[in-house]
Amino acid sequence: MATRTSSIRNDYRCSIELNQAGKYCVRVQVHYPRHAWKLSVFFLAASFDRGLKLDRRTEFPRKSTSVSLAPERQVPAFVLGPMRRGLAESVEVARSVAAGD
Repeated sequence: MATRTSSIRNDYRCSIELNQAGKYCVRVQVHYPRHAWKLSVFFLAASFDRGLKLDRRTEFPRKSTSVSLAPERQVPAFVLGPMRRGLAESVEVARSVAAGD
């Protein structure tokens, strides 16, 4: 029996940057085409073990990681691995630049 494949994909974009004040700017943007809506969440955090503050900016950085997934399906860990590595690299680059100042 053939399985039905859907061409509809949910798009996820993530970005983590270190701003000039030394706080992390965390941005997550999700587009759900099946329901025709977009979720954008931006936060500022002094560290990852404390609370987050809502960031009201609407722009999304050009350098971000993204993944497109079939809706309502489990996501294998190997799909998220490159996304996690990209986010970790962006934080490390920001830390090394901040340490060099």
